This record gives sequence, C-alpha cells and structure tokens, in this order.
Amino acid sequence: MSQHLKFDSATGKMVTRSKFGEHTEELLQLNDPTQVKYRKTILHTLAIAEKELSSLKSQKNELYELHQKNKIKTPIYENEVREIDRSIELIETFIQDNTGTTPLLRLRILK
Repeated sequence: MSQHLKFDSATGKMVTRSKFGEHTEELLQLNDPTQVKYRKTILHTLAIAEKELSSLKSQKNELYELHQKNKIKTPIYENEVREIDRSIELIETFIQDNTGTTPLLRLRILK
C-alpha cells in the first residue's frame, strides 16, 4: 500500500502516490477534515506522552541516586518507584496502542 499512499505527519494527511491511491483516498475519505484533525490530535498527544515518559524515567533515576546516597529510606523509595513504574507502564501501553507497536501475543503451542 505504501506505493499508493503515504502519511504526512506534518499535515496529518494521506498523500496519494498513484491513481489507485487517489481512488482509495477518495473512497475512504482519508483526508476528511475530521480524520485529519483526529490524526493531528493523536500525534500531539503522543508527543506529550513521550515527554512524560522521559520525565518519569528521569524521576526514577533521581530516586535511585537519592536512595544510593541514603537520602531516602527504602520503603519510601520502593513505594515511589512502584508508582512511577505503574505510570510508565500505562504510558508505554498508550504509545504502543496508538503507534501500532503493541507486541504480538505469544502463540500457544498445542501438544
């Protein structure tokens, strides 16, 4: 399909590359203003999520350093890290779900 359509992240639009792409874009209304606005909103939200993820990882590293220097007690450290890890997991799941990078489920091997 990439030979017919390409996503332009700057505009949120699908760019046609062939007659087939033009037909598909028109048939599915891929550049309908509502669809374009939705894509741009998701891209913006993903950028915010990436920044938050980076911030949480930095906070976790700072906590680790404070704990190593005995500036915070172990129970407090463990509780804070647990909360940060929960937030990291939620954000990573959101990013994976909205970028199509969710890992595939493992196949069960039947015996």
